[in-house]
This record gives sequence, C-alpha cells and structure tokens, in this order.
Amino acid sequence: MTPEQQQGIARALLDALTALDPEDRVASRQAVPLAMAQLEGLVAGAEDKATPVAYGALTLANVCVALVAQIKDVDRLDVIAALRPLFAEEAGREAA
Repeated sequence: MTPEQQQGIARALLDALTALDPEDRVASRQAVPLAMAQLEGLVAGAEDKATPVAYGALTLANVCVALVAQIKDVDRLDVIAALRPLFAEEAGREAA
C-alpha cells in the first residue's frame, strides 16, 4: 500500500466519522455510506480490499490515540484502556 493510499483511506474514515451523527441516526445512515464510498476508489483493483482499509483505520486510530495521550500527558496504553469500555458501550447501543 502506498502512503497516498494510506492517507486517502484515513481521510475517507475521517469523513465518515464527521458524517456520523449520534443525535441523528437517520442522517447518519445516509451520509456515512457516501463517505465510505470513497474507499472503493482507493482499494479498487486490490485482491484483498479489507487489509488496506484495516491498515488505514489502524493508522488513523494510532494518530488519534497519540494525540489524546499527548494532550492529556498520559501513556498511549492508558488512552487505549479508556477506549475499551467505550467501544463495548457503543456496540451495545448499536445492537439494541
């Protein structure tokens, strides 16, 4: 994967996060797929489409964790530990 692909995937995921509105799930259901559609062009032609997207998401998550750790002056592992229950909580809401 090229650095341009990696950056493009991260931008597409940031666009999807921007479109995600927890207060308006109907709008999110329309806007998020449009933002995520950018990924098709970035991984077109690749046999394995999931790996580049997962790698881009991991890169984006790493940057976000590093930013929070720097701002809060804590170790990045503390930030990751704090995220775990939030992910579980969000997954529970989505399942409901």
